[in-house]
Formats: sequence, structure tokens, C-alpha cells
Amino acid sequence: MVHVEDGGPTTPSNLCLLCRRHHVRLHRPGWSAEFKADAELVVTDPSGRVFSSRPAGNRPRPPPELFAA
Repeated sequence: MVHVEDGGPTTPSNLCLLCRRHHVRLHRPGWSAEFKADAELVVTDPSGRVFSSRPAGNRPRPPPELFAA
């Protein structure tokens, strides 16, 4: 994602829906967010910790053998 203030486009592929709290946080120094090709959102905080999230439809499915009786 490239923020609109930095010249980023307002296209669906460059947008992310965030609550106000997290939107404000991402504008603080040291925070960054990146979309991966599989729609995973990866956020890095100022200390270097990484957090990630994927849309429900893009979560890896467990192998079928885990459900075998």
C-alpha cells in the first residue's frame, strides 16, 4: 500500500479498511503496512514486531487427513 499523501492511487488494490484506532496508529512514525499477493495484510510496529491477517476466504485449509476418522 502506498498512502494517498505519498502519491498512492485510490484504487481497490491499494486500499485497506481499518477502524479509526488502527488507521491513526499506522500514521505514527515507525509503523508500516503491506499487502501481499494473497491479500494478507502484514503490519510492522516500531520495535520490529510483525502482525499479519488474511481474509477468511484466503486462509490456508488444513489437510483432509486431519478430519479422517
